[in-house]
Amino acid sequence: MRFRALLSLAIGLAILGTGLGAAAPASAAVSHTLYVDGKNGSDANDGTSWGEAVRSINVAARKVPRGAGKAAGWTVVIRGYDDYVYRERPIPGGFDRGGASGAPLVFQAEGWEAGTSDYVKPIVSGGRVAPSAGNHWTATSTPGVYSTPWSSAPAGFDTRNGAWTAAVFQNVTTSLWQRPSLAHLKAHPGGGGYWYDGGARRLYVAAAKGADLRDVQVDVPTENGFLIDGRHGGSWIEVRGFRLRHFAMAVAFVGGTDHSAAVDNEVFANSHLGLHSSGRATSSGFDPATGNSFLRNVGKYNTMQAIKVDAGSQDTVVCDNLISANGMQGIKVQGATDGASDPRKTSGTLVCDNEIWANRFVRPDHKYENASGVTIADGAGSTTLRDNRISRNGIGIHVTQRNSHGLAIRNTRIIGNLVWGNTRFGIDFHDGSFSSSAGSGSALSTKNLYWDNGVGIFVAEGSTNKRFVLETVFDNHTDGIKVGCGCSTRRAGASIERTLVTNNGDFGVRLLPGHRASLFYVGISANADGHISGRPGKSHVNTRGAGYRSMTPGTADFLRIRPASYQYTAGPSDTPIGARW
Repeated sequence: MRFRALLSLAIGLAILGTGLGAAAPASAAVSHTLYVDGKNGSDANDGTSWGEAVRSINVAARKVPRGAGKAAGWTVVIRGYDDYVYRERPIPGGFDRGGASGAPLVFQAEGWEAGTSDYVKPIVSGGRVAPSAGNHWTATSTPGVYSTPWSSAPAGFDTRNGAWTAAVFQNVTTSLWQRPSLAHLKAHPGGGGYWYDGGARRLYVAAAKGADLRDVQVDVPTENGFLIDGRHGGSWIEVRGFRLRHFAMAVAFVGGTDHSAAVDNEVFANSHLGLHSSGRATSSGFDPATGNSFLRNVGKYNTMQAIKVDAGSQDTVVCDNLISANGMQGIKVQGATDGASDPRKTSGTLVCDNEIWANRFVRPDHKYENASGVTIADGAGSTTLRDNRISRNGIGIHVTQRNSHGLAIRNTRIIGNLVWGNTRFGIDFHDGSFSSSAGSGSALSTKNLYWDNGVGIFVAEGSTNKRFVLETVFDNHTDGIKVGCGCSTRRAGASIERTLVTNNGDFGVRLLPGHRASLFYVGISANADGHISGRPGKSHVNTRGAGYRSMTPGTADFLRIRPASYQYTAGPSDTPIGARW
């Protein structure tokens, strides 16, 4: 990918210093290796060789020395099989082990090498198969709905809000969403779903797509995966080369865990999250999660996000991942939802060179397509989205607040992304929907291509201080750029500079009454309903057609746009891109 060369410069010290290819310094602790073989090992063994391999990852993890930094240089190697699943919580709760700079504690697939694929990723599952041993499915009075004895609620089950964010899974990846009630499940069995009756300790399930429940496998998430908590000394830990599925969270660096990494993993069908980082509030402020990384992972079918950079995360790197078919967001960068009382600050997140597509909230009751490829939310500061390919989501990039307590989302930089085929918006600035102060955070969107979306660029009510420079907005289904709506008295505001807006289905630029926009050296042509709706401020706006074309969208030559340039144009991969002056 084109940004990869810069990664070694921008994050090489931060990441390679944790052990992803850099040699450990001479002062590092002597390395130790433990071996895990689920088919042939025994938990009675000492784990010091393949001949003495233990059977479970959890047992090996318990053999690692306890205490912050005490496991520096230790590695747990797990043998993978395509026909064997490690069904376990891979590390114990309250995991109180950690590595050190240049000598991390590593959990790694046998044969793993950075960026390669010629090894077998171990399958690790936090799910139990229903029915459990000795039980069976019992038909209910509703055709298609069955029940079985079940001792505890599935991970993420919540009887309070019916939020549809938890699921059990049919044949590994198909979500059977939690329904608001058993009555609701019985009234609508056709789409599949589940309900848990805690009083009777019974699990009720309807299969999806008309399948007979007795002919499919149902996995019920019950455990967390590699949950590392900084409160117990867990930092400088790496998880490499696994297939992780049916956990509540597959890999989570929480409680202020620092300098840890998830690399080359497949995180599938977790309820709720695939990969996660977060800080923690303390009596004196907060303990940030600093310098964590998520690189070259594949995230699919997770009910909420594949990757969540949560409140209190700082200097997090999320790059070169393949993210698709998740529920609410592919990647979410989030500050504290209550910025007035929660001290955790999220800042310095880099999201780069990811392929992010078809993340759609597929819950049965959804009213409109609001899932996003990338969401930046609730006061997250200094987030950079660079050189990502974001397509076929409900919203490509969503900048938003979840409530009126969110801090302004400041210093957002969106650079060089390709954003296309998203149902509602290519990019949606909705951070001012609760208050104008929350929507006043600065954002620069530059050198991006937005095409074939519902609306290319949308700046909603109360969102101000947004600047679009050297953008290409073309062939979107309705408006190329829309500023404001008729739904609020809070003003929206945007500056659009040296940008091409062409061939969109409605207006090139639509400015609704009461909102503000300025156009400076903007080319607007061939939009179906006209060039401009409303009365933005204008300087050097023209309506001439596209001119000179080039096939070099990724080079500096492509972007030699100056005030003397009257227009430039762009297109998808099979259409030339370039400038005219």
